[in-house]
Amino acid sequence: MQDFAVLKLLDRFESAFRRMGVDYRLMRRIVQVKLALDGRRVATLQMSDATAPEMEDNRFFRSLWVYMLASIVKAVLLLMDWPLFLVMTIYISLLMPALMMIMAADFSVVLLDLRDRMILLPRPVEARTINAARVVHILIYLSVLTGALNMAGLVVGAYRFGVLFIPLMLASLFLLCLLVVALASLLYTAALKYFDGEKLKDMINALQVIIMVGMNIGLVLFLRTFRLFDLELAVSWQWWMYLLPPFWFAALISLGMGEAVSASMVRLAAMAMIIPPFVMFFYVKVISPVFEQNMAKFASVERVLHHRESIFTALLRKVSRLLPGSRVVGALVRGSHALLTKERALKLQLYPSIFGTLLLMPLVLVGSHWEEGTSFVEFIARLRAGHGYYSLYMIIVSAAIMIPLIWFSENHKAAWLYRAMPLPEPTPIVRGAVLGYIVSLVLPISIISSAVMLLLFGFERALDLFVIVMGGPLMVLIIVRLTNKRLPFSEEVVRIQAKSGVGGILTLVIAGGLALAHWLFAAHVSLYAYLVLQVLGILYLWQTSFPLTWQALDDDSV
Repeated sequence: MQDFAVLKLLDRFESAFRRMGVDYRLMRRIVQVKLALDGRRVATLQMSDATAPEMEDNRFFRSLWVYMLASIVKAVLLLMDWPLFLVMTIYISLLMPALMMIMAADFSVVLLDLRDRMILLPRPVEARTINAARVVHILIYLSVLTGALNMAGLVVGAYRFGVLFIPLMLASLFLLCLLVVALASLLYTAALKYFDGEKLKDMINALQVIIMVGMNIGLVLFLRTFRLFDLELAVSWQWWMYLLPPFWFAALISLGMGEAVSASMVRLAAMAMIIPPFVMFFYVKVISPVFEQNMAKFASVERVLHHRESIFTALLRKVSRLLPGSRVVGALVRGSHALLTKERALKLQLYPSIFGTLLLMPLVLVGSHWEEGTSFVEFIARLRAGHGYYSLYMIIVSAAIMIPLIWFSENHKAAWLYRAMPLPEPTPIVRGAVLGYIVSLVLPISIISSAVMLLLFGFERALDLFVIVMGGPLMVLIIVRLTNKRLPFSEEVVRIQAKSGVGGILTLVIAGGLALAHWLFAAHVSLYAYLVLQVLGILYLWQTSFPLTWQALDDDSV
């Protein structure tokens, strides 16, 4: 078996693992086997359609170019003529929520994987060793992703601040990964302790949303930390800065480069060096046995004695029966709604991103415009003088970008029913699934968020908000048009990230194009004209995106 280079680097920390009560040699062997067999981790941002079996083991590393491309955006910050502490605080404030999102979306399944426990616990292997191997496995992949996500930043930082910037930045990134994995593990441990069975599985979704929103609230506090005076940014020191990790790591890098030396900086840098290793040590030494004991709850299933239909589901059921055309469309609308709201594998992919963004954007708007001593009337006036309502596009993007999920299901083996239907073509099946996604997720999210925006920006922006809401279905149909169509809910969930079709970057480009068209029509033509074009575009795409044949679907799914 291959002896990976990262394991040789891990050997340098053998004594630290032994002090935590971990059987290091056994843990190393487990991690080695995981790395040898692990072709399952494909990055969240990776949306390629390459599924050749011979390339399966390289999918993770072939996906890193997406993160390297994304690193260029943050690297631009390092070129700003601002103090290093400010630049690094902004940089890490953008990076840390991204890492938490990756941890929640990609690695929660690995952290809560029962197979390790089922295979190894009956043998003479301690729970602490199993859990340590699981955490190290995640930490290795998260470190690689973090390195790719900061590749351009390392180059630009070394060019501007000197070569010493690279080891300081790498050390800070490793400590940051350590903190992210440890905090996520502690949160899941708390959930495992107080919930079990079906309630626990439902709590995982809520916990992931809490992780994303909680980390991003730091962005709101950050916007209030720096003040602009005569084009110079000055730090307004607050006690709560000690609670936000981006300030710790920014201080560590600033001190290492010899800038902004002060007592507060020293304390923040000390927290960066001490707290992440301590939290990880505490988790592996004390908490991990409790985590493994409670993992059995995750496998338990409680019987549901009765199910009460929600008002929205009942309304959708009645409306879907009135839809024009084939009754198959109405049936697939109801079926899509049921699967998207009940299958946990799909909810784990959907809810953290969608609801995290839904809760975050109003907080960012309020936090970025509110100032101490400002009356509510002045705050509203300042808010409405800007164009913050365009942030609604980001909320809609978070819902529209997940449309490829309608091709996947935990119950994908039941897809044989489609072939049993007496249908000459699969068009009604695909059309019903897409419409069900729009009605179940895109429109409700758009309407709820636009109602909040309406309260913030006033009814004079009602037409703008309505135009943005109409952009949701248009965005979904464009994505479907550019994506290889398949039979809905007919593929295994574990293949979601390998065959997701249109990528996140392209979806952002589509949203940016719609937002630019919105602004141009509002400034130079008329929003009513743009609204008419949107309706025509939706009708055109609805008619032209779905004429399919069984043979075409078979060819696309290859």
